[in-house]
Amino acid sequence: MKKIFTLVALVLIAFSADAKKTFDFEDNGRRLEIGFNLGQVGRSGFMPLKQSDHNAFARFGWGVNAVIGGVYVDFTWASAQHKFDNHISPELYHDNEAFSINAGYQIPVTDWFRFMPVFGYSQTNEGITDCSTINFSSSNSSVTLYHDYNVTPGTRVHSFNYGLGISIQPLSFIVINAVATKHALYGGTAFARGSNRR
Repeated sequence: MKKIFTLVALVLIAFSADAKKTFDFEDNGRRLEIGFNLGQVGRSGFMPLKQSDHNAFARFGWGVNAVIGGVYVDFTWASAQHKFDNHISPELYHDNEAFSINAGYQIPVTDWFRFMPVFGYSQTNEGITDCSTINFSSSNSSVTLYHDYNVTPGTRVHSFNYGLGISIQPLSFIVINAVATKHALYGGTAFARGSNRR
């Protein structure tokens, strides 16, 4: 975490010479972004990135992110490994789930670079996926099949989550985000509207 704060400090110093274009908080009031993110959820600490006994829930997940008026929110989720397997069998699988929900505020260093402290909530649980069951949900154009997943009592872990994110806007309508927190590490892209970025 010290390395991240050092990096942010160096970036702030590098951009301080162009003070007219830095820290334009009025630009935040016009910002609207919506996008998706991919990465690792259910981690038990900032390091290491590899799976180990103390980092056993680290799972690849996906989710969504949005910015309204400079306020950043995201949700990233990894479902039970066999829940959406469309094969019916008598197998019972010991699976797990993890998710993270975070919020923060973007600090506009320049019109194309922002950083954001984020805080939120993370949860993991273990359970059993019963592949002998089949359920479905439907929308206007698709049907999703899934198996029952039952959380094992006593395995649900609730955690306070915190960290830091950066946001880079290479084009007026595209934003690239990266977020590192205690219980998740992910990045994503978003479509933007309403900023001063040219």
